[in-house]
Amino acid sequence: MKLHWTLIRIAYLGKSYHGSQIQPNVITVERILTEKLEECGASKPKFASRTDKGVNAIANIILTSSEKSSELLAGKLTEKLSGHDIWVNGFCEVKEHFNPRKATSRLYRYLIYGNLNVDEFSKAMKTFEGIHNFEKFSKKDKRNNPNPETEVFNISISKIRNGLACDIEGRSFLWHQVRTMVGAACDVCRGARTVKDIRKALDGESIYFTVSKPEFLTLLQVNYENIYFEKLKTPREVIKKHKLVLAETAFWDNIVSYLDK
Repeated sequence: MKLHWTLIRIAYLGKSYHGSQIQPNVITVERILTEKLEECGASKPKFASRTDKGVNAIANIILTSSEKSSELLAGKLTEKLSGHDIWVNGFCEVKEHFNPRKATSRLYRYLIYGNLNVDEFSKAMKTFEGIHNFEKFSKKDKRNNPNPETEVFNISISKIRNGLACDIEGRSFLWHQVRTMVGAACDVCRGARTVKDIRKALDGESIYFTVSKPEFLTLLQVNYENIYFEKLKTPREVIKKHKLVLAETAFWDNIVSYLDK
């Protein structure tokens, strides 16, 4: 039988899981997906992006293989995930040696609630655009040793009800990088740090910055060249059910706006 290699686009609610990757004695997104894909006759998932405990995703990507067609597998997995805070919202068949880690860009959104000065926050965040060494804005990763010099393509700030939305796009990010960048900009707005401090840290000086909470961070997009996903929309009744208990965040507003495009 022919093997089909399938990219599956998934959304998940971060507060329900101890991060994306399998860890001993805790429930993670990968643990649930591995179990359900095995029930579907598919291989263990390979993730495009790792997310920490509490971090949400609207469009993380996994790669798996199966004798089932990509469309059939996506449908079966959707059924198997019933009752879990993980949803399939797209799929695409790819060639055997496709590497989901090699994305052209990743887009994260961080939500900041409160009365921050928009211009001051934007000025601080814009300092991060371009190629920098982000070692001082990340947590050391004992699992691997990625190059701390990376590029932030674009940062945009928009007003939302009761706060701001900060969209950050780059090819890849270090562990805790986005949360520390946002925390540093909030420190500037509170008067605890300055933009000059951010520049000093980018130049290698050790300066403490707040690490923002994970539950307000969402992985919005993982992009590839010449890859197009067939959509599977999250059922509206699921969204309405969860809105009753998730009114404090914009997770479902994000998922509706992005997947309805």
